[in-house]
Amino acid sequence: MRICLIGYGYWGKNLARVFGKDLVGICDYNQDNLDKAKELYDVQYFSNKDELHQSDLDYDTVAIATKADTHFELATTFLIAGKNIWLEKPACIKTKDIESILNLCGCYNVEFNFAETFNFSKDSLYVKSNNKTSIAKELVKLISYNDSIISLQHLLIVGEGIEQSVIKHWRQDWIYENNRFLIYEGGMKWIAKTVNKETVSKQWTQKVFQVDDSPRYEGSGTWVHLADKSYWESEAFAPLPRREYTVRDDYNILYRRNRHEITSSGWIHDQDNDKLIKNNKDLIVLAKEKGFNTYTKTIESDCNLAEQWWDKNNKKWQKIKLIWEKNLSEKNIINLEKSIDGVKLHQMIFNLENDLDEKDVEREITKYIK
Repeated sequence: MRICLIGYGYWGKNLARVFGKDLVGICDYNQDNLDKAKELYDVQYFSNKDELHQSDLDYDTVAIATKADTHFELATTFLIAGKNIWLEKPACIKTKDIESILNLCGCYNVEFNFAETFNFSKDSLYVKSNNKTSIAKELVKLISYNDSIISLQHLLIVGEGIEQSVIKHWRQDWIYENNRFLIYEGGMKWIAKTVNKETVSKQWTQKVFQVDDSPRYEGSGTWVHLADKSYWESEAFAPLPRREYTVRDDYNILYRRNRHEITSSGWIHDQDNDKLIKNNKDLIVLAKEKGFNTYTKTIESDCNLAEQWWDKNNKKWQKIKLIWEKNLSEKNIINLEKSIDGVKLHQMIFNLENDLDEKDVEREITKYIK
């Protein structure tokens, strides 16, 4: 372990002594503190976190012994840089949550598994969905964050060798103590619902978006941190996934029970879903489905193609993201057209030129919003 200590005050001095030979750097805004440390430790010194963050010092762990109100910013800065964090009390539960969310990022070998487990149809000719298993390589990339909103973009790599290509996959935004939700009603319609802030205290909402950044589903829950695991669970109504709506028309809503669990090798997306028929206000369970997707980390270079694709296309998708955010926040009812003149929404968006003016992009997208 190679430790850099941030904060050489009253408690930081004790930590430096305990770390001993593992200590390789000390950072403190107070020059007097640094001068005192230099009398005792032959390590590298920094006068602020930016100097440390931008340095070429070889270290894998950051120990934070500063004022409590600085813990969040310092911890998130170095978590994103891939460092281990040793945080002096009071440890911020929110920081632990963010560490778990950031652990979803990386380059992965992914295995997708879905199976229809039970059906309750009274139709003797009912045909259940076939089991579906597929594998892929996927980059989960951090594209923006602050202390309450973290945005992760999934980029799928398909094909082999020189035939490999990149597909923009789904996006997930994590929002702390969000109290406004878009609830899926079926028929490509979402209705905004606001709940009391107390209801979502210390919870994170996961907002999931389609490949074209249009809405999909939203659910809220609390990250749970035990000795050897961290996980988050929620429930939400959602449109049918692509693997289903292309072959099924006998139900119109998927009720999703999602669990994301961090593992030593990556993470798991565990699902227990209900296939629902909505008739007026009635919801009838047609069948149940199990989903189990495993994300196993691989070397970062395996996702170089996806990184290059995002570098080339991210400005376009940032425009699209902002336009959707504006429209989804302003409207209490969202109705989307599946297609206009035979052109589906995702086809139109994927065909937009990268250098198209933002106003032109907005004009094209809003055509599909009723």
